[in-house]
Amino acid sequence: GPHPTADLVDSESLALGARLFINASRGGVLDDRALLSTPGVRAVLDVFQDEPAPPTELLDPAGPVVVATPHIAGYSRQAKDRATEMVIRPLAELFGWSLQTQGANRRIEPLRAATVEEAIAMVCPLAPVEHELRRNPGAAQFRLARRRYPLREEFAAYRLEGVARPDLAAALGFAV
Repeated sequence: GPHPTADLVDSESLALGARLFINASRGGVLDDRALLSTPGVRAVLDVFQDEPAPPTELLDPAGPVVVATPHIAGYSRQAKDRATEMVIRPLAELFGWSLQTQGANRRIEPLRAATVEEAIAMVCPLAPVEHELRRNPGAAQFRLARRRYPLREEFAAYRLEGVARPDLAAALGFAV
C-alpha cells in the first residue's frame, strides 16, 4: 500500500517479548494504542504517530514512554549540511557550478567525560526539551520544544578524552 510501514509495530509484535522499543524513524511505524495496551514494554520515542500532538497518555510520566523528544534525533549541524548539499549538488551539476562544502565532518574541541552517558548528555541535552514537552502536551508545545532545541554537533564531531568505555564511545561515532 501507500504506507507499508504504518503500524508495523503493533500489539502482536510488542507481545513477542519486547522490553524497550526505540523509534527515531517515523511515527507511524509504531501503533500508539498497542504501546499503551502492552504491559511491561517501555519506549524511547522521538517521533509519534499523531505528531505534533501525541496522545497525553504517552507523555504521562507514569506511562510507557521513558524518554520523549519532539522529533529532534536528526537535528544536527552536520545533518542540515548534508540535507542542503543534497538539494544543491544536483543544481550545481546541472548548471556546471563548482560546489565547495563547509566541512561538515570537521572535528571540534575535545570533550572530556568520565562515561559515555555523560558525553551523550553533554552533546544532546534532552532533559530540558523532554521536560518542556511533557509539561504541557499538545501540538503547540511540541513545536515550541522542537524550535527551542539547540542546534548540536553530531557525535563524530567530538574527540572524547578520559571516557571509561572508549569501545562503546567509538561504536556510537565519537572519536576516541
